[in-house]
Amino acid sequence: MTCTGVTQDPTSCTPTKQMSCAALSKRIPGLNGDLPFEFPETEMGTPAILNCGGESSEYTLSAVCTVSGTWDFENSGDDCPTAATVKLNKLQELVSGITTELLTPEEMGEVTDGVITAILEPFTESDSAAVAPKDSIEIMAILTLLEETVKSTAASTGLKTAMIESVQVLQKADPTVMSTSFKTNIITLVETVTASMGDNEKIDTESIVIRSIKNTEDGEVNLETPNSTTTSISINLKNQKGTRTNVAVFAESYNNFLPATGENDTLSSPVVSVNFIDLEENADIDFSLTFEVEEPKDVGNGKELTRSCVYLNTTTSTWLSDGCSINQDAALQYSCTCTHTTSFAILLSISEKTDPFQDYVSYVMSGINILFLLLTFILIAPFKKLRAKRLVVVQLNLILALLLGNLGFSILSLSSSVTVNVKKVAVFSLNVGCVFGVILVQYFFLAAMSWMACAAFTLYSKIVDAIKSYGKVDKFYMVKCCVVSWVAPIALPVTAFVTSWSMNEKNRRKYLPLYR
Repeated sequence: MTCTGVTQDPTSCTPTKQMSCAALSKRIPGLNGDLPFEFPETEMGTPAILNCGGESSEYTLSAVCTVSGTWDFENSGDDCPTAATVKLNKLQELVSGITTELLTPEEMGEVTDGVITAILEPFTESDSAAVAPKDSIEIMAILTLLEETVKSTAASTGLKTAMIESVQVLQKADPTVMSTSFKTNIITLVETVTASMGDNEKIDTESIVIRSIKNTEDGEVNLETPNSTTTSISINLKNQKGTRTNVAVFAESYNNFLPATGENDTLSSPVVSVNFIDLEENADIDFSLTFEVEEPKDVGNGKELTRSCVYLNTTTSTWLSDGCSINQDAALQYSCTCTHTTSFAILLSISEKTDPFQDYVSYVMSGINILFLLLTFILIAPFKKLRAKRLVVVQLNLILALLLGNLGFSILSLSSSVTVNVKKVAVFSLNVGCVFGVILVQYFFLAAMSWMACAAFTLYSKIVDAIKSYGKVDKFYMVKCCVVSWVAPIALPVTAFVTSWSMNEKNRRKYLPLYR
């Protein structure tokens, strides 16, 4: 498999015919009597389709072998119903009817509380009861309808608590078969419930705690956390002028059910959702969250740890850090200061430690190259008698090409960094300067190689062809060398760039449907 060009995105890779996904045994909770599904070896870019098994034997599920050679189980089993599916479908119809009728908040609370209880029944009979992918979608559809009820009416605390308990049920599903938008909806739902909380209202469940804080409280306010959470969290409201602040704290067990972070990144703290209620219009937001985190146990020597404060952008389903800064207050205590409200967490990035000595040696050697190339050029170029010799002129052009190539390489190494978009993809539009810098460096070194060839041919002509030429001189020799060495090399990097760009665009359009 080859990934060419600036956009290093799996959808931009060109698969080779030999690549495929190896056979895999995969268990999907709630399906096939909890027995694993056997996915056969499958060619890249194609789905493997299996029977749902059990009571859903007439239905099928599929998993896609992506162009990167890995299995994509996102949305697998969405079409596989279970014994609970029919009941959930009826509940969804009932909730749809409830949300369109004019009921008092008390009546709405009584009815919806009953609906939520019915959702929980099939999955709370035992701790091992799993939620099938299709059932998790049905549950989320019901909760989304109730979310609109929470937004439009004064929903009861019982309803809100039952909704959060229903969200907990989704932890019994397999996160690898959930789409990114589905995971984002979990956060959005909890944020909606959090924003609706009134004075002295509190929700305390096994994995999510929501409370309302009066903004009259000064200094650091310790947040209540779920029982399964060992992390200590506090909030400093500073000078916020709203009437109160509603905060939700997720247990770490939800981290696997949230949109994915980078390949070498992981959420190392509970997620905290913050909402300021009745905040003054155009008021500046400034608050801080303090987390006491644990040191990763599986990180040994040779690994570098970097922590940053991130928030979930629910529009793009990505973790971003703009508007937030992080400070280390103590050994394992980190403070996030942010200028907007949403859901926050500490992101831990693990990378290989780099040896700065190698970088220093590289910079020193590059500097020595540049220095002596510059000295050589200065000592030769000013003298007309030396410039009258063809070989010297060729060597001056060679020195100039090497000098410009080394300068460009050093500048790119010191100043360039790849910029990614909100989807963490290094697209061309954000890296124009870097791309053209690379093209120029490639061009100068290709030009240097061409001038080396021209110098070699010049020496050959002086030694071997001197007798054959009978002293005749080619008046256009230097013009030919300039065309071959300064003009022709530009074609190679430009052609490579254009080809890579067109292939990336073509492959993205071809394989994008495989990614959701």
